[in-house]
Amino acid sequence: MLPKEYCNIEYKNNIAHWDDGLPLGNGDTGCLIWGNGGGLRLSIDKNSLWDCSGAVTAQGDFTYKALQRFVKQKRMRKISKVFDAPYANPTPTKLPAGKIIIRVGDKNIRRAYLDISCARAEIDTENTHIESFIHAKKSIGFIRADRALDIRIENPDYGKKEEKKRSRFKPAITQSLKNLKYESAQTDCETAGGIRFQYFTQKVNDKLTYGIFTAVFKNEAAYTVSIAANKDDAVKDALLLLREALKAGYDKNFSEHKKWWDQFWNESHIDLPDKYLEKKWYMTNYLLGSCSREGFAPMPLQGVWTADNGRLPPWKGDYHFDLNVQLCYLSYLKANHLSCGKSYIDFLLNNEKKAEKFARDFYGAKGLCLPSVMDIKGNALGGWAMYALSPTNQAWLCHGIMQYCDYSADDDLLLSRAYPYMKKYGEFLLSVLTEDKDGNLVLPLSSSPETHDNTLRSWLKPNSNYDNAMLIRHFKNLFDIAERYDMTADKEKWQSVLHKLQPLAVSNDNVLMLSQNEKQTHSHRHFSHLISIYPLELLQYKGKNKEIIDASVKDLENLGSKEYCGYSFAWLANLYAVQKRGADAAETLTSFWRNFCLPNVFHVNGDYKKSGKSAITYRIFTLEGNFCAADALQNMLMQCRGDQIELFPALPDKWQDISFDLLACGNVRVSACMKNGALEVIRLCSAKSGKIHVIYKNRSKEIRLTENEIITLGVNDLS
Repeated sequence: MLPKEYCNIEYKNNIAHWDDGLPLGNGDTGCLIWGNGGGLRLSIDKNSLWDCSGAVTAQGDFTYKALQRFVKQKRMRKISKVFDAPYANPTPTKLPAGKIIIRVGDKNIRRAYLDISCARAEIDTENTHIESFIHAKKSIGFIRADRALDIRIENPDYGKKEEKKRSRFKPAITQSLKNLKYESAQTDCETAGGIRFQYFTQKVNDKLTYGIFTAVFKNEAAYTVSIAANKDDAVKDALLLLREALKAGYDKNFSEHKKWWDQFWNESHIDLPDKYLEKKWYMTNYLLGSCSREGFAPMPLQGVWTADNGRLPPWKGDYHFDLNVQLCYLSYLKANHLSCGKSYIDFLLNNEKKAEKFARDFYGAKGLCLPSVMDIKGNALGGWAMYALSPTNQAWLCHGIMQYCDYSADDDLLLSRAYPYMKKYGEFLLSVLTEDKDGNLVLPLSSSPETHDNTLRSWLKPNSNYDNAMLIRHFKNLFDIAERYDMTADKEKWQSVLHKLQPLAVSNDNVLMLSQNEKQTHSHRHFSHLISIYPLELLQYKGKNKEIIDASVKDLENLGSKEYCGYSFAWLANLYAVQKRGADAAETLTSFWRNFCLPNVFHVNGDYKKSGKSAITYRIFTLEGNFCAADALQNMLMQCRGDQIELFPALPDKWQDISFDLLACGNVRVSACMKNGALEVIRLCSAKSGKIHVIYKNRSKEIRLTENEIITLGVNDLS
């Protein structure tokens, strides 16, 4: 179902900031449209455009063994110098591609509009109408105006190769593009067959040259970003692509593009009485479809919308595995956009050799483990050692693989690639873990992202609840697979490991702790000590665990939101959904989207409006909060636990008329509708035969599904 018109993005004035721009993308190429009539800017990005030079390698003191020694010696300066300092280097980093500037001659934009149903932007100035889209299946952007187009291109303002001085701006977050020292870009233009080609090529190193290429024919234009080993190859590939694109024309390409988006929107829908939340869900899914596609790398911190502000992207636009990437890949599952999430799964599995090498070189261990802060090639970037080099974050990545296999019901992938990969990580953990005097398996170092930041206090008594939850989740997943497929020896092995893991640390008042001897005592952005509740879902909301969840969330509320980032509110909404506190979840999501997201729905971490919700007020765009929030909204409508599907578990009382079409575990398509607060109809369709349990309030029913059979139920069919 296509999103309604009220879900679109509209400005009625100039767009002054790049991060307020209209976002376009196809997982490979991205664009932000902003500026004014005098210079309408298209900030262009390319998923695979990185400078991966200067990656830190596991040698000398940059090893887990040395890290353990420095922690024991309490040498924090040494730890920072060896493990954190490399992150201040300008590379490896994601690169902005450059920009296209359309000169209209008018001063002001009267209307800037993004139709998310077809992923097309429209700009009206005082005298000109412009349309633009990025083809859903080709690495080409298109522009059309109602008069001849006047276009120029600009390459990023990098430093010169001969310059030595480096400028800095909070290097842990961002720094000047001038710190990247490259040869000057070469600009060219030529005309052939009435088409004017304009482009620049930028040599990054001896193996990488890229450029933005435009082709203009009367009032239509096409553009692409070409990456190759050298200039000649980059130019040849781009000009051929653009020539064919303009030959086919804007309308034909748009028709192809629109078909892809029609299919995308047919994969799920929601219809809520709260149209504000409904709009934000559709906008967030639009971002997903624009920045994550099978066949390309998964979205880094800013997706395909790298900053256009003269600086490197925040945190170098890298892959952060202590929260950011994992939260980005939560909502696609229930939203049934599995092909968008497949980019994440393929990326992890395809980096298996890199993960094995890092486990061997850095940890001195067998098996596999990726660094927790890395570039597109799997190289470590350094950073706060307790998180950037944590041995347990990989468990969260493996859980993401497991979830994909569960929702897609792809047994072939699970058995041929996922389980062997996960098993290797299990072997890695067994290489790192040791038994304490009580026979418990413990890590040599333990932490809880990002408690106590980058200080000696951040090393907690092993195992922290975060680390322990990761260990339990991973070995439980391995056990479940082995049990499901009658792998007797493996099942016994993983069960034995589970018996040697400590229980989660819980205080006398039933609150989940940071570690065995420390509670959370202040507001904090990262709910790592509660990860067993969500998203790892180790604790179900019943019995003793219900008491623990209620007490832990109450404690979180008592500590306040002073140090929250935007994604913290999204995470909190998910905790409320677990507790079935629908009104609180909806209120928290509303606060998140109103105060921590820009009008184009970009999550900027801080309370940039200074509403008082948080003392963190900076404006730094990253995507994880968006998708965590969308997942919370979905969890209000439907929750899945294995073969159990619970309908409408966490609704505000005032929500009376609701419908949705979402995906449950087992690749079961679930449609449900409520009218006047009562369940009216359920439709189920499974891609595979199997058994499920449908739960609604105090009613339930076991149903056997046949492949592709549609089953329709009413509330009276549930007992």
